[in-house]
Amino acid sequence: MGKKFKSSGFTQAGTNHGSDERNNQDATASGSNARFEVIVLADGVSSCKKGGEGARITAETIKNWFLDMGERLMDISDEERKDVISSVMTSALEKQARQDGLDIKEYSSTLATILIDKKLKRTMYASVGDSLLLGIVGDKVSIVAMPADSRNGIPTTTDQSKFIKTGVLEAKNGELVASSFIACSDGAWKELYRRNKLRSEVKEMILGRDYSDLSEYLKSRNTFDDCTFITLDTEREIEKGEQTPLEAKRSEKAQLEDEARKISKTEKAIDRIETKKDLLE
Repeated sequence: MGKKFKSSGFTQAGTNHGSDERNNQDATASGSNARFEVIVLADGVSSCKKGGEGARITAETIKNWFLDMGERLMDISDEERKDVISSVMTSALEKQARQDGLDIKEYSSTLATILIDKKLKRTMYASVGDSLLLGIVGDKVSIVAMPADSRNGIPTTTDQSKFIKTGVLEAKNGELVASSFIACSDGAWKELYRRNKLRSEVKEMILGRDYSDLSEYLKSRNTFDDCTFITLDTEREIEKGEQTPLEAKRSEKAQLEDEARKISKTEKAIDRIETKKDLLE
């Protein structure tokens, strides 16, 4: 049976950038072809002159290159993969730095990415810096790649390849090891956790794939840093007439709950408009 894949995400500029989204230093990218699915998140270093641009270059470069070279990347060793990923990122950033007449360090960012091999059900991850990669396994939210320890400084895409965390998660019982993956910038995951533990309300949203609610939650936190996440969800495609009565009921319930959330949000929006109208009269 096949799989269907869906990517979604959220981003907002931190209060240190004001309310102008153009100052957001985070960048995301997603893509697919017949064999692979990929999501990428790059968080530009705010102290660099071109951190946001470096993040965008990194995200697009990694997305396109992973889709083209996915099979080779998954078949080489972790150490070889570190070297080639570092080389590809450095080449793209050096090209831009030469055009602008700047040092490559001005384009520094972090990186978090997931690549799924739809044919062999393998998952490759790569991470540089303080972003976080999560995977949903059954009713658990597991960490795929931890953020770097800030006490030793945060490595970036312009540092040496030794700082890249990477690996391949092989299929389990012929299936992907996780049903969903989430990449979070440090501005996002620091709001999702409390004392190194995922907040219970956040865990419920992630397990339920309520990403619109998760986005609203992050909006309400009014984060100082740029705040971004991107997801890649996988679901078994149900052919017509294949659903069991229980699956059909669950599907109907999910649709009704989704409609209820949309109605609730609409009602809240109307209430806000009415409130503003009353104040003006």
